Amino acid sequence: AALVTQQDFTHYIELQGKVDASDVVIVTPRGMPAQVRDIHVKRGDIVKKGQLLLKLDDAIILQQLEGLNTQLEYAKNIYNRTKNLWDQGIGTEVQLITAKNSVDNLDRQVATLKENWKTSFVYAPISGIADVVNIKAGEIFNGVSAMGPQIQIVNTSGMKVVTEVPENYQTKVAKGSQLVIAIPDAGIDSLNATISVIGASIASTTRGFVTEAKIPSLPGLRLNQVASVKIKDY
Repeated sequence: AALVTQQDFTHYIELQGKVDASDVVIVTPRGMPAQVRDIHVKRGDIVKKGQLLLKLDDAIILQQLEGLNTQLEYAKNIYNRTKNLWDQGIGTEVQLITAKNSVDNLDRQVATLKENWKTSFVYAPISGIADVVNIKAGEIFNGVSAMGPQIQIVNTSGMKVVTEVPENYQTKVAKGSQLVIAIPDAGIDSLNATISVIGASIASTTRGFVTEAKIPSLPGLRLNQVASVKIKDY
C-alpha cells in the first residue's frame, strides 16, 4: 500500500499586473498657464528636486513691474518732500499719511508682482527621471495637453506592482498576502513580495479591486511593464 505522507500544499491565484513607481508627478504651472520661452530638460534626463525645467514668457510681467517701480519712486519722492515740509511745520498730517499710504500700497503691488514673476520659472517638484517631456518652445505650458502630461517625473527608487484582483477573491486576499512576481521583459523570473496596499472600492466596469506590492528598484524595470502575479491563496 502506498504510504500517506504529510506535505505542504500551496495554492496561488494567477493574475496579470503592471509595474509602476510610487512617485510619479505631472509638473504643473504654479501660476497661470503661459508660453514656454526656454526648455532646460529633455526626455530621459535625471533631474534633481528644485532643478529648473522651463522658463515661461515673462515680458508682460516685467513691463508691469517697470511701470510700478517708476510709480513707486515717484511716490517715495513725494513722501520725502512732504515729510521734510512736515518736519518744518508746513503742511497737514493728512497729506503726510496719504503720501505714506501711497508708498505702502505700491510696495505691496510690487511685492505681489515679483511673486507672480517667480512662477515663470518651473522647477522639478521631485528628483527622478523626466519620463515625459512633451512640450516645445512657443507652446502654452498648462501641465496637461490633449496628448497627456507635458512633463512627467518618475522617481524609480520606489517601485511597485499594481494588480487588479477580481471581486470574488476579496475574502482570500488581504494586506500582507504573499505574492510571487515574474516580470519577463525585465528578466525577472521570481520575486517574493507582500501586498502593502489594498483598494477600498470595487471598480464598476471591471468588478475588481486594486492591490499594490512594493518591489526593489531592479535594473531593467520600466513603467507599465507586464508582471505575472501569483497571490498565495492557501
